[in-house]
Amino acid sequence: MSPSDRDFADLHQEFQRDLVRGHSLHTVVALRFLDAGLWVRLPPLQVAPEFGDRHDYLDTTDVQTIHRSKVVHVEVKSTRFEFTEGGADFRFARPFVMTEAAWEAKDPRPVAVVLVSQPTKATAVIPASTAPSWTVRRTMDQRRGYEDNFLTVSRDQLRPLSALIEWLKA
Repeated sequence: MSPSDRDFADLHQEFQRDLVRGHSLHTVVALRFLDAGLWVRLPPLQVAPEFGDRHDYLDTTDVQTIHRSKVVHVEVKSTRFEFTEGGADFRFARPFVMTEAAWEAKDPRPVAVVLVSQPTKATAVIPASTAPSWTVRRTMDQRRGYEDNFLTVSRDQLRPLSALIEWLKA
């Protein structure tokens, strides 16, 4: 059964609320970068005007910084799950990275995906170098009610944000 236009409107409003909430957590990463002496740029939030346009916005960047004199991109994903810094206690053995379509649309690709816990503000880094070991899982987005292909990573590949900062400063 396909969602009605009303369902799409409701989905889009929920998606926009989640996007704004998640965007506010980009500052968690940006401030940690600034505290470490890194240059940071937070591009303005871009929101698709309609639910059907969301795929046109997959390649947007969350946080930019410098590594070896080049601008690099860092993706930030917020989650409602609690975990401590580094994510060793993340609730699931294979956390979601993002949708497969979103990752494929990233140009340039981010050097890392940083998960931020909404309740604790703790971070866990998924280095892009681990992408060859990611798996695709077709699953239902329980909150939004649609199926998609999600990339997952093994919990033991999560790193603390300090490890990313060290790499960026090297």
